[in-house]
Amino acid sequence: MWGLAHHPTHTLCATGGVGGDVRFWNTHERRPLVGKVISCAEAVYSLSFNAQGDLFAIGQGEGLLTVLHFPSLSQVYSRRLSATRERICDVRFSDDGIWLAAACWDQKVYLLRVQYGATLRVDVNDRAVKGITVALHATLRGNSSSPLNVMFTKDGSIVMSNSKDTQILFWRTKDGARMTSASMFRDARWQDNWSCVLGWPVIGVWADPEYDQTDVNAVHQSSGNNTRLLALGDDNGKVKLLRFPSPYLNARGVSYSGHASHVTNVRFSPINTLVSIGGGDHCVIQWKLVPRARSSGRHAG
Repeated sequence: MWGLAHHPTHTLCATGGVGGDVRFWNTHERRPLVGKVISCAEAVYSLSFNAQGDLFAIGQGEGLLTVLHFPSLSQVYSRRLSATRERICDVRFSDDGIWLAAACWDQKVYLLRVQYGATLRVDVNDRAVKGITVALHATLRGNSSSPLNVMFTKDGSIVMSNSKDTQILFWRTKDGARMTSASMFRDARWQDNWSCVLGWPVIGVWADPEYDQTDVNAVHQSSGNNTRLLALGDDNGKVKLLRFPSPYLNARGVSYSGHASHVTNVRFSPINTLVSIGGGDHCVIQWKLVPRARSSGRHAG
């Protein structure tokens, strides 16, 4: 499994893997949602809900991106973005819901625009909803290797990517222009739930001297009233917890075992339930934040 996303308001998460199935899980009752399975045409590598909770993006193999209305799961958009049919390894919406970025292994980031029209339609639950259109806005170039992660500034004006060769690139969303000076973004406010493996706030995830640049598969910042934690999943089957931000290479963290293979993704829910998924073991593990015995801090257990 590779794809993992929490719904912003409901106690559910979605997972997806190379088998092409997307499954939904009730994180409160810790069980699958019966009847909520999407069979995709290609392997699933990335998932994302928008902040409003009514759109669900699925990044797949062969360059295919699909956007569904939620909860009806009716199709809003589906297109093979990559001419070379490389996988869409990360998808993320901007906080205002206007933009959707898709990182692709063809060394491009595809930026799509979401528009809510005045035309009403009726969903499967017989409720009237506004028409939604999704269209490709710009193809963002400049990466010398495959981009792995994408995220936006808080206001959605800038999108950032991280790549396999540790490149960090920035583009303006309004016109797709690349911004070449990283110092311009020193004081930028980024989306909550930081999810890029590179950047000043996450230098500490690379503290393990045994790591190379491919060993950290995913990071995610905690939510809500406690945004001071950062979870990571690595190739050694570990889930680690650090403080956020973590700008120093000597950062101290706590390591947890549970997976029998590499941890492909980690995500905090809006109420800070942490879910991790494994690649080889196909496991979904849910972690709970509990008080530390000797301090007022919190950690996963």
